[in-house]
Amino acid sequence: MVRAEHGPYEGKLVIDLGFSTYFHREKPFKFKEGDIVSLVGATHASPLLKKVTSATEADLYTYPAFVKEVLDGDTFTAFVDLGFGMTTIQTLRLRGLDAREIESAEGQEAKEYLEKALREGKGSLLIRTVKSDKYDRYLADLFVGKRYLNQELVEHGLAAVVEEV
Repeated sequence: MVRAEHGPYEGKLVIDLGFSTYFHREKPFKFKEGDIVSLVGATHASPLLKKVTSATEADLYTYPAFVKEVLDGDTFTAFVDLGFGMTTIQTLRLRGLDAREIESAEGQEAKEYLEKALREGKGSLLIRTVKSDKYDRYLADLFVGKRYLNQELVEHGLAAVVEEV
């Protein structure tokens, strides 16, 4: 729960869904700023929410997603489920790594590895976003089942570790 700083809900308590998307309703929430809440049922108009007491800041901004297109070895487009029946399409960059350019043989190999791993996961994945990069793509950790694909690309020599700015 955050207090909106700008826009039509300025000063009001809203649920930060990520990707600059906020959920607001006229009936006041029973939560306070800083609470972490989870949707547990109901409809779009009347969500049932509960405070999540075991969650930490590290649990925030983690979403189920479905791959739309792999652009190269470290960038892809996905349908991201924000909850509340809302989905956003985002171009995401894998956090902390850099694959070779797509025009190179190594870049093609990295892209093919990522596509194959995502096919094996049937396009369903879990992403955890951190922040956006200079091109306004969100940096993401990518999980398919128990596999952490950011690390796999580095371990297989398909991407290099880079410092985050």
